[in-house]
Amino acid sequence: MPPESDLDSAQDPAARPRERRQRVQAAETGMSVLKGLARLGGRASLTALAAHVGESPAKVHRYLMSLIAEGLVDQEVATQQYHLGLEALYVGVAAMRQADPLRIGEPALVRLRESLAVTCFIAVMGNKGPTIVRFEEPGLPVTVNVRVGSVLSMLWSATGRAFLGLLDEAPVRALAQTELAGAPAEQRALL
Repeated sequence: MPPESDLDSAQDPAARPRERRQRVQAAETGMSVLKGLARLGGRASLTALAAHVGESPAKVHRYLMSLIAEGLVDQEVATQQYHLGLEALYVGVAAMRQADPLRIGEPALVRLRESLAVTCFIAVMGNKGPTIVRFEEPGLPVTVNVRVGSVLSMLWSATGRAFLGLLDEAPVRALAQTELAGAPAEQRALL
């Protein structure tokens, strides 16, 4: 097999600039703003979002106005913070529905709930920690404080500890370290 540099030179050099021209810079910037808002927990000030995406607040504001017009972002009047809108939720739910692991796991989740008669859920590693994406409750009158979309603790939940033990990835470790640093001393002593 030829080295990668030989493969690169074998490509049509005219094709590379054409590929670049076919991309829409404004769309890429808009998606960068939307993804930045999601990575900041789905809610942020204009200043924080602009700093996060490395653009001027004026430029980010223009993109936010377009995203608001399309329902992907909303702005809270009282705080002036921007947050993900209803259309962003629809996009996220559609993406989750296409996720094969979720579809594969749902029948097992229902069987588990039926056999144990306890609340059961499926969680995935999100940008803020283990996030519940599917939830099954038994017919018992038991109140549980988690729902779809709930983010669980990395350190203080069994789900978080399972992810921490199984995913040896820098972002996962960073979430745990941030959580540990923010915990009171008496809580840290429990580890």
